Amino acid sequence: MIRDIFVIRINNQECKYHRTYSRTPVDENLVSGFLGAMAGLIQTMPEGTSKTVPAGNYMFTYTHAAGYIYVICSDSDDDKEELKEKVRDFMMKMVEQYNSYIENPNLTKKQKAEMEDTLDRLLLSEIKVALVGFGGVGKTTIYQLVQGSDIPLDYLPTMFVQYKKMDGKIAETDVLLWDFAGQDRFTPLWPMLLRGTHVILLVTDSTVENVLSTKRVFMGLIKKARPDAVVLGVANKQDLPKAMDAKLVKRVLGIDNDVYPLCAIDPSERRKLQKVISTGIELYLKKQEEKDKML
Repeated sequence: MIRDIFVIRINNQECKYHRTYSRTPVDENLVSGFLGAMAGLIQTMPEGTSKTVPAGNYMFTYTHAAGYIYVICSDSDDDKEELKEKVRDFMMKMVEQYNSYIENPNLTKKQKAEMEDTLDRLLLSEIKVALVGFGGVGKTTIYQLVQGSDIPLDYLPTMFVQYKKMDGKIAETDVLLWDFAGQDRFTPLWPMLLRGTHVILLVTDSTVENVLSTKRVFMGLIKKARPDAVVLGVANKQDLPKAMDAKLVKRVLGIDNDVYPLCAIDPSERRKLQKVISTGIELYLKKQEEKDKML
């Protein structure tokens, strides 16, 4: 999660701009002093080159150009490569359009609001929702259902990964839905694919065998790769004989949050599925608020 952004003038280490997205803003004097002390080293970097520096619970990602250091402060476990891309985008937007704004003592409220709206849209990360489970449990059908696309009648395994930004917005942020390939040959890639995931929908086909295998393989993987992610269960294929009840699936999997019954081939289930995703995002945002209060 991006917590703060800064623009620091190199020649005198003055913080010319600071915007926070957190309940607990990072002290701009500390950041200016910290990066100001590194100004000589930073200037030896080619303009536009970005680096990350961990600092306790935070991580600072920075670049420089046109006499300024551009900084993003984020959580220490955020994706470094994504942050490097964002800080470069931040720098380019400031150089192209807004450096004159931060040096203007007579900047109007309208101009400031325009700049901040642009930066917010540029920097605020998508919430990544991942469909996780073995091949054949209905992840791709769920992926199609939530998008309102035609439901596939035949099983066509996902080859590696597919993703799409969901229509509309939830909680003022974009939602990116990922459908992971569940075949065994992709097993070594699962930890990498989970990187940066905020909400996990753990999908089973509601058979005893699949639920037990899902618990054995995926619960350990998730706890190791994404322990901070919100995990919800989806007990799919409830229309089939001998499908386990969702409450029983929850007990077997041992997850903290609910497991939701679903028949993903039924188009009328779309609204329910969207609500499940919305619930996961609300739980994630609540966790972030609680985390902010603790810092």
